Amino acid sequence: MVRPIYRCLVAFTFVSLLCAAAQAQASALKFPFGASKVSLPFISADNLVLIDVELNGKLGRFIFDTGAEATVVNAAFATGIGLINKGTTTGTGSAGSATAGVIRGVDLSIGGISLTGTTVYSLPLDAFGPALGFKIDGIVGNDLISRIVAEIDYAAGTLTIYQLASYSAPPGAAKIALIVKGGLPFIRADINIDKKRTLTGKFEIDTGSTGAVLLNSPLVRKYGLATTLSNYLDTKTGGVGGTGTSKIVRINGVSLGQFKIDRPITQLYTGTKGGNASAAYDGLLGGAIFRRFKLTVDMSRKRLLLEPNSFIKDEFDTDMSGLSLVSDGDDLASVLVDEVKPDSAAGRAGVAEGDVIVSINGRLNPTLQEVRRLMRTPGEYDLVLRSHDNQVKVHLILKRVL
Repeated sequence: MVRPIYRCLVAFTFVSLLCAAAQAQASALKFPFGASKVSLPFISADNLVLIDVELNGKLGRFIFDTGAEATVVNAAFATGIGLINKGTTTGTGSAGSATAGVIRGVDLSIGGISLTGTTVYSLPLDAFGPALGFKIDGIVGNDLISRIVAEIDYAAGTLTIYQLASYSAPPGAAKIALIVKGGLPFIRADINIDKKRTLTGKFEIDTGSTGAVLLNSPLVRKYGLATTLSNYLDTKTGGVGGTGTSKIVRINGVSLGQFKIDRPITQLYTGTKGGNASAAYDGLLGGAIFRRFKLTVDMSRKRLLLEPNSFIKDEFDTDMSGLSLVSDGDDLASVLVDEVKPDSAAGRAGVAEGDVIVSINGRLNPTLQEVRRLMRTPGEYDLVLRSHDNQVKVHLILKRVL
C-alpha cells in the first residue's frame, strides 16, 4: 500500500483568500426568529475551533477562522453535495498562493443562523484531516465573522454568536483595539524576545492557527532572530499554498494590553512565499494564546475582548518526542508515525516511520489529539507499536527540549 505523505502539515495556518468578490458580497444574514444570540458547542483540535455548518442543507465540519477572509469549502465536500464552481480566483495562503473555485448562490447555516445566496470558495483541504484527526469540510471566514460578534469560550467549549445590535461587552472584559485591513483583524502587541529585546508590531488575530506566536520572515531577518536565538528546533509550517521553513523557539513573553503571556513557543518563519513572508504585518497570534481566554471578536466595532480563564497560567510546550504524527485510515482512527527525528527520544528508543501506536501507558487506541498532548508533556511513557505486522514495546522518557 502506498502511504500518503502528510508530513509537515501538523502546525499550520489556514487560508487568507484575497477575493474582491467576497468583499463586495452582501448576502442576507438572519438569526432564528426572536433570537439575538446563538450558542453552540465546538470541538477543540490543536487549539482550533471546529463547528458544524450546513451548506445547502448538507452538514459538514468547519474551522472557525478569523485568519480567513472568505468562507472556504473543501473541494471534495463541494463536489459530494453538488456544488459547482462558476470560475476561479487566486488567493494567498500562509506559505504560498492557491487557485480556488468560486461557488455562488450557496445557503449557509450555523446553529440556525442563516446566510443565504452567499459565495464560497473551494480548495482541496483533504490533507488537513490526517493532520488534525478530524475530517475538515471547510473554513468559516470573515465574510461572516465580520457581520456578527463572536465569543469563543475555550474553557467551556462553546461559540456564542451575537447580533451586532444586541451585543454588550461584559464590564470586566479587557478591550484591545483592532485594526481591520483587507478583511482581516490585527492588533498592536509587544513581543519580548529576551532580556534585551522587545519588539512592537502589528499581528494578525488568527483563530485558524494552531500555534501561539508566528513571526513573519521580514521581521525575523531584520532582527537576526534565526541566528541570534541558539536554542531552536527546525520545522516546516504548512497551510494552503504549500509549506515553508521555520525555526521553533521559546521567547520571554507577549503583552496583549494588560495581559503578559509568559514564555510562549514561537515560530520564526524563514520562508520566502505566502502571507508569512509579508512585510505588511509582523506575524500572527494563534489559538495557543487565545485558549487562555474567553475571546470575543467584534470586527464591526474594531475591538477584541479578553477575559482570562483557568488556562491562563498553563505552560507552553512543544513536542518532546521527536515524532511527527498523523491520523490514518478512512475513519482517521489510527495514529501513524509519519516521521522520526533520529536524535530524539523516539529515535533513540527505536520508533520508526510507518509504525502505528496501539496503546500508550495502557490506553488502547488513543486518538491523535491524546497522543500529541502526552508527547508535549514531560514524563515516562510505555508505547505498544504495530510495526510491519509485529507488536513492539518501547519506553519513552520525555523532557523539555526548549
